[in-house]
Amino acid sequence: MPWIKYLTIILLATVKFAMAPLSAIPMGITGKTLFLCMVFGGFLGFFVFYYLADFFLLQMGIRQQRKGKERKIFSKKNRLVVKMMRKNGLLLLALLTPILLSIPFGAFLAIRYFPKNKPIVLFMMLGGILLWAGIFTFGRGLI
Repeated sequence: MPWIKYLTIILLATVKFAMAPLSAIPMGITGKTLFLCMVFGGFLGFFVFYYLADFFLLQMGIRQQRKGKERKIFSKKNRLVVKMMRKNGLLLLALLTPILLSIPFGAFLAIRYFPKNKPIVLFMMLGGILLWAGIFTFGRGLI
């Protein structure tokens, strides 16, 4: 059943994008098929985790307001992350998410620190997932 191989690569790309091409080699999936599986899995994973993180952050904010607790706005960790993101921008997050971070963690950071910035979705799709899928798939001959 070859579709199970493709489904495995798609599911792996939704969670840990950089591991998908390494797992595809023993399965015999290469070329355009690997590229399409990685892109589909990356897009699927980003959208699912982006909107799940948005939902959970919204629920956590409402829950904290109901309890009457004051939220801590800035901690040392928050300041460091915000300073890095302001200095290096959205493009850095988009480029690092597929290879160093996981897709779920990158989607969480995107919605957490750039909630009103809609180009982050475009940056993640084109600058991150599509670019790295092409490099992992077609750039193997260059290494």
